[in-house]
Amino acid sequence: MENKVLVTGYSKIPGGIAGSDVYSVIGLSLLIEADSGKILEADTNLVISLARRHINDILVGQKITDLALLEYRFKSEYHGSARKALIVAMKICYDRYLKALENRKTLEEKN
Repeated sequence: MENKVLVTGYSKIPGGIAGSDVYSVIGLSLLIEADSGKILEADTNLVISLARRHINDILVGQKITDLALLEYRFKSEYHGSARKALIVAMKICYDRYLKALENRKTLEEKN
């Protein structure tokens, strides 16, 4: 079985930011190394490419299990209007990561 899981998290986007006319939610997708929790790739539906790249820089190489550090980095390094929504989406990704690990374990036990 491949040692990667893809998880997504969505959160309501605040009004008045670029993209709020296009999207009603912020989407965050993370490709995570299953065994270690290391974030390999990150993507979001933010409209501004610099913001997307910065989110990628904050997340890639970190562990999804280190929520306190990731939240701190968002709060100290990202001062866009979508910050709170991105933090919520990241926490949803973490919950889905844990569920994915449980699901993988169940599948391995059946085989």
